[in-house]
Amino acid sequence: MRGKKKHVYIAIIVMACVVIGAGYLAVAGRGEPDESAMITTLSIDSIAEKFHNEDGYYLTVALEDWLIEEYHLSYDRISIKTQRDIYDKASPGDGYAGVTLKIREPEKCSNGGVREVLQWDLSDLCDIISLN
Repeated sequence: MRGKKKHVYIAIIVMACVVIGAGYLAVAGRGEPDESAMITTLSIDSIAEKFHNEDGYYLTVALEDWLIEEYHLSYDRISIKTQRDIYDKASPGDGYAGVTLKIREPEKCSNGGVREVLQWDLSDLCDIISLN
């Protein structure tokens, strides 16, 4: 009986690895983002966790390279859920909408003022690179 349980556990682990690997390949195989998608710039309000509301849109964001280099940031390009009215306001040229990006290990940043920088009222710190 013990041998059968061991085989079941091994099969479950192998199946999980296959599912995770297939998901990774599907995401990696998407290629370049659709050029017809709306691309706009938003400011970052604060460092916080992802939104988990049921209503809204998921936006994938990326920090500008100069900010990453200057502060040696380590961050995730994460999908964030915003309210519908925030996205509706975020058209090209509008810089007053805000999103929240989680920074990994902000205490390891080279400059302690990174939180203040990320709270600047600027529109060139963060780009929406896709809309899901």
